[in-house]
Amino acid sequence: MNEKELEILTNINNNSSNPLSQRELATHSGLSLGMTNAVLKRLVQKGLLMMSKVNNRNIKYVVTPAG
Repeated sequence: MNEKELEILTNINNNSSNPLSQRELATHSGLSLGMTNAVLKRLVQKGLLMMSKVNNRNIKYVVTPAG
C-alpha cells in the first residue's frame, strides 16, 4: 500500500459520520479527481474498501476490517 492509498483510507475512516465526496478526497490527498477514482477502485479490488450505492449519483465508501 502506498502513501496516497493510506491517506485516502484514513480520510474515509476519520469522516465516517460525514462521508466525503470523491472531489473532497481528491482535495485532501492532493490528487486529481481521476487519480482519486483509480485509487478508490484499487482499494475496493484489494478488499480494503467496500462500496455501496446510495442512489444513482452517490456512492458511499466504507473501510473494511482488512483496511
